[in-house]
Amino acid sequence: MTRGSGKRSSSSRASSPSRPAAPRAPDGTEEVAFELIEIEKLRPHEQVELEVVDRVHADLQKEGRIREPILVSKEEFVVLNGHHRVAALTRLRARRVPAWVVRYMSEMVELDRYPGSTYPGSVTKKEVIAHALSARLFPPKTTRHRLRKGLPDRHTDLNDLM
Repeated sequence: MTRGSGKRSSSSRASSPSRPAAPRAPDGTEEVAFELIEIEKLRPHEQVELEVVDRVHADLQKEGRIREPILVSKEEFVVLNGHHRVAALTRLRARRVPAWVVRYMSEMVELDRYPGSTYPGSVTKKEVIAHALSARLFPPKTTRHRLRKGLPDRHTDLNDLM
């Protein structure tokens, strides 16, 4: 994947008043925001399994929408969750990806090993960033990123990503 300029794209949709407010950091800034991000700006930290990409690709074509935004670090545009969705959207020639953009080093983002991971040892957030920035990708399903607070469902039509 090529690297972008580092500028983030704003979402083309305004937040609905019925959606809950985004969680805020102690300094009052948002810890998470929804954005449509240019796909070339994203930096994976894990490899993908081609069979899973095939399945996700078929599901996206059938449904015509993506159900769950990926999770991306605000500062470096590292894909934290959603590598297979990004690969499937790339295959569909999407220009943008729906994403929850988070302050990765905040306590809101939890990092665990994926159950059944074959990667030896533990993984830190700093290592995730380092692997993404150097393009030394972890094996598929090495890490699992979760947020302490849940996020609302946010379906996005594929036409909005092309």
